[in-house]
Amino acid sequence: DPYQPAEARAGLTQGCLAVLRAHPIDWLVVQTRSLLVQRDFAVLAELPFVTLNVSIETDLFDVHRRLTRSSAAPERRLTLVRTALRRGICTQITVSPSLPSSPTFAETLAQAVGDQGRVIVDTFLDGDGSGGQRSARLGMDAVLAEAGFPGWFGRCREHAQELMRRLLPLLGPERVLWSAVGFSARPGSRPGPTSDGG
Repeated sequence: DPYQPAEARAGLTQGCLAVLRAHPIDWLVVQTRSLLVQRDFAVLAELPFVTLNVSIETDLFDVHRRLTRSSAAPERRLTLVRTALRRGICTQITVSPSLPSSPTFAETLAQAVGDQGRVIVDTFLDGDGSGGQRSARLGMDAVLAEAGFPGWFGRCREHAQELMRRLLPLLGPERVLWSAVGFSARPGSRPGPTSDGG
């Protein structure tokens, strides 16, 4: 995430974007949970090779408060997505990792991306770069159990696949993507098939 709190003082990401504006590249993905990215919306809107990924793991405030409390509340990040899309920035939501959410989370995500953005769904097992071992070492199974979701960690792929199934009729297969395949699929291209996403 290039929008760590220090970025507000250091401006390193802002400086990198200025360099890339002068020297365009093929594709740049900016992945963040931070509302600070709004500061750079003007320059991001000028760069047609940029995709803005905004992590929104849940729509349940209690889950957010327990597991992702250092980031902005889900509703504020949903507003960020809608604003970025209105500014003409290619934007997608990354549900990474998928956390316990409400029965209407799919509809909430679909409304946020409207008719332009995409949603990428990921899990602790598929997205942590170690087949879930890093998340297991961090004790995510116990953390989720303490939050009122015992056994959720072991079934996180099943839960994520269910979210995908609910998203597909709302957005279509080209706008609902799975884990690494989704992260590597440039908007406008067709991602390769995957058996993991269901």
